This record gives sequence, structure tokens and C-alpha cells, in this order.
Amino acid sequence: MKYFLGVLVGLLLSGVLSGCGSEETVLTASEAMARFKELSPKEGADFYVENHSKYTFLDTLYRDSVMPAVMQCNYFDMDSVYQALKGTAFVGKIAPIRKASRDSLLIQIKKELDADLLRQRDVYTRYYMPSLEMSIDSMLDEDVGEIMSKYAGGFMNFRKLAFLFGRDRNDFKEMFWDKFDTLKYQNKIKEYVQTFYNSVKDKQNAYCHDLTGENFNSKMKIRVPYFTIGLSQSTLSHVKKYTSEQVDEMLNEAIKDYAVPLALGVVSGGLSTVYDVGSTAYDVNEIVKDVKNAKIDDDEMMKYICAHDLAYQIKNFYIAQWTSQVFDELKRSNSELYNYILKKL
Repeated sequence: MKYFLGVLVGLLLSGVLSGCGSEETVLTASEAMARFKELSPKEGADFYVENHSKYTFLDTLYRDSVMPAVMQCNYFDMDSVYQALKGTAFVGKIAPIRKASRDSLLIQIKKELDADLLRQRDVYTRYYMPSLEMSIDSMLDEDVGEIMSKYAGGFMNFRKLAFLFGRDRNDFKEMFWDKFDTLKYQNKIKEYVQTFYNSVKDKQNAYCHDLTGENFNSKMKIRVPYFTIGLSQSTLSHVKKYTSEQVDEMLNEAIKDYAVPLALGVVSGGLSTVYDVGSTAYDVNEIVKDVKNAKIDDDEMMKYICAHDLAYQIKNFYIAQWTSQVFDELKRSNSELYNYILKKL
């Protein structure tokens, strides 16, 4: 707007207006130019349309002194002038400049939306996912303990699970699956995803409204993937050794298989404390000793192994399906937003 007014003042001082007045008119060219300087580009165009048939000098004045400034406006001011000038000789002159300005704006919008798509994915991965995984860990710790306590004959008395292996360890696996409430985990993940979607939709709507003055509401869909989970054969092997009183052997193998950070005594900190020691050298016997010195309950260790197994499956297979779906929806909704803005501009 400041640039617009500056151009008008410059053109006025250059003497373009000389000789445009008429004694018979009520409005002089100088007075008209003063009005144009006070008005916005849209208001100036309206003023011209309303008065040019009465004051013929306005055609020359608007062409020579106002239109050059209009051509330097941003797309939104230029578009408002274009709409106001429809039906006049000036609309044909402003049309190609308006189109070029619109094309340039759309390129910038596309770049901004592409960059925002990457930011949205980063926010989901860096902030929503860790929070979701911590929530899943907490739920697993509670649920696995409750299942094994309720169906093993007493609170954390996992040795009583031995009777379940009288025929086949798959009996235990099937029992665990029957008692594990998968719907609760599906709903928890769905809750996090919906919260993320709501945040994205609010930002998209604000962006669209700033550009077009219109609201935008993307229909970001949630499709709940099929959820299948159960204890792996490796975990069942640990359970069998444990119920057969082979506790030290179970601990040794668990350390090797799961790289549980027992030496640091952090098992009680939850599943999120697990890390992969890889090829790091360590003494299994010393770790077992450290476990006992740290007074980490053997029964708690058994629960931890089962919960870790389930957590690994949920995070690496089930949540991965959700993440793929979320990223697809982000891409689709951003494309939908761009097309909506394209129609409104």
C-alpha cells in the first residue's frame, strides 16, 4: 500500500496531470488525484467506475497516474481492482499482469505447503510418537502383570504358570491372546492420531483463511488396521524355562536375546529404557549377579520379557501401519488444501 501511494505521489509531481482540468466540472483532476491517494487500490477502482462517465478526464488520469501503481500491487490488491474494473477498458490491460502475479503466488504457496508437509511429519515422529510409545509401555506393564497374575493363581506368582505347559506351550499363547484387550490399544493409538489430525486441520484452516478468507476442513480419515499380536516362540521358551525353575538360564538367554539393560538396574524404569548393546562385551554371570544385588524381582523380570515382546511387535509392526496411514493422509490433505486455495484465488 505504501508503495502504491508513493508511485501515485511521484506521478503527480511529474506533471502528468497538467491540462486535465475543466472549469465546467465540479471535480477537478487535482481533487480526483488527491482522492486516489487516500483510497485503497480497490476503493480507487470503485471511485473510477462510479465517476468516469461523468468526468471524462478520469480515463486519462486513471490510465496514466493510477494504473502504473496498480501494476505494482500484490496479487490480492490487483485481483480486487480487476474485479472492480470488469466492464471497463482497463480490465484487458490488468488481466495478464494479474495472471502472472497469481501464478507466482501459487508457486510460493506450493513451496510453503511442501515444506509444511515435512514439518508435520517431523512433529508426528518427534513428539507424538514418543508420547504414544510411552503410553503403550505403561499400558503393557499394567496389562501383562494383570493377565499373568489373574490367570497364574496369584499376584506375580508366575511359577504357577507351569501347569499351562502340560500339553503344549501354545496353550499359554492362545490363553494370553484371548485375555489381551487389543481394542484398548487400538483406541489409544486412534486417540493420539485424531489429536494430531485436529492440530493439523486447525493449522490448515488458519492458513487457508489468511489467504482466501474462506474456511477449510479436510476430511482426514482414520482407518483402524487389523491388529494381531501374541507372544513369540522365543518368549514362550523363556516362560517355559522360568516355570521349570530354570531361572538363571532364563535370565542368561533373556539378556542375550533382548539386550535388557539389567546391569544398570533400570528394568523397573519401564520398557522405554531398553537399548541394544549389540556386540558390546559383557559378562552374563556378572549381570545376573547385578540383577540379584539390585533386588530386581524374578517374577517382575518374567513380566518384563513378555511385555517387551509385545511392545516390539506393536511399535515395529502395528504402529508402523498407522504411521504409514498418517503420512498418506498428510500428503492427501495438503494436496486437497492446495487445490481448494487454487479454486478460491
